[in-house]
Amino acid sequence: MQQRIAKADTVVVVGGGAAGVEVATDAKSFYPDKHIILVHSRAAVMHRFGKDLQTAALEGLKRLDVEVILEDRVIEEDDANGTVTLKSGRKIECNFFINCTGQKPNSSILSTLSPNSISSSGYIKVKPTLQLVDEKYQNIYSCGDVTDMDVPTPNARSAMQQSVVAAENILLAIDGKVPKHEYQHTWPESLIKLTLGLDRSVTHLSDGKSDILWRSKEKDDALMAAQCWKSLGQVPFEDDYMQNQKEEGQV
Repeated sequence: MQQRIAKADTVVVVGGGAAGVEVATDAKSFYPDKHIILVHSRAAVMHRFGKDLQTAALEGLKRLDVEVILEDRVIEEDDANGTVTLKSGRKIECNFFINCTGQKPNSSILSTLSPNSISSSGYIKVKPTLQLVDEKYQNIYSCGDVTDMDVPTPNARSAMQQSVVAAENILLAIDGKVPKHEYQHTWPESLIKLTLGLDRSVTHLSDGKSDILWRSKEKDDALMAAQCWKSLGQVPFEDDYMQNQKEEGQV
């Protein structure tokens, strides 16, 4: 992806969620002379979050001169001819097309074993204990994005909390006890740090009624990625760009 962005004059990013906003602003921040276009079908980017974050994200995109197209969607992507056609009829010439419209849950592992445990949208249906709703398979647990839970903005924090609940219940089951720990979403899990270019970010926290938002300047281009690797007991990534940045900072 990095190589194709580097070679492109015009890049079209589809999807105005966190992934799309971050890819578009990172690309424009690193290559300010390139034409970066973000297409989003909703009336606002970051539409699943509060108004304050939507406004901050749009401001960040405009600050970098990313072209933002709202309430429109891609109906055809012709890679051979280098064009993207929108529902509005507009045809955009581009060298690289990036789809950031979101992921679909991969629950196929249960499709034959317990099809009743899969919702119409493909998520795995569980009890509050994170056991399958199917009484025949109470030894199977599910957590994370694939799980059908009342989580407004699923992310790693909620997945980690669910994993703790599942692990505690598995330990009870091993001891011959009834799983009793239940997962309940808490609003601090919805915290999000959204990058708006290589040196800017905005952090947003909401309980569904009130919003807290603060802006920051970033010094770490990798946004704590090395720390995440270390937390998993792994050696952080090796990246020539990051190594060069580190050496320049020491000069």
